[in-house]
Amino acid sequence: SSGINAEYGGAVHTDWVRKVIYIPQTDYIISCSSSSDNSMVLQDRSKKKKTYVYKVRKGVNCFDFNKTLNVIATGSTDHHVRLWNPYVESKPTAILKGHQTSILDVVINDSTGQLFSYNSEFRDTLIEECGSVVDHVY
Repeated sequence: SSGINAEYGGAVHTDWVRKVIYIPQTDYIISCSSSSDNSMVLQDRSKKKKTYVYKVRKGVNCFDFNKTLNVIATGSTDHHVRLWNPYVESKPTAILKGHQTSILDVVINDSTGQLFSYNSEFRDTLIEECGSVVDHVY
């Protein structure tokens, strides 16, 4: 029979979890929280590979992962959008500034490589060419 299989992954975050996604191609789970100590975590579901823990001073509100560009975009209450190489947790590859309030969501358009970010007032929408930013930073 088909259905949902629930697994307990253990304590990963020390604050409220904001978002969780599963990436079937890599068998990784990405989650984010308001914590500055473990703002975003990239964890192998089987726990056999390295776990990556990213730190952002005010935590991470939202994120999106793009397999084609191999990039994670995050949004925070500090009004910044960060781009991360998934396997480099020490610092983001780019920090995009321009919003005046907290970032509520970020989305990477796979077909165009554009990054859309939305703030808490829904008045500002920043659109960046994610591929060119990533190409430029690397």
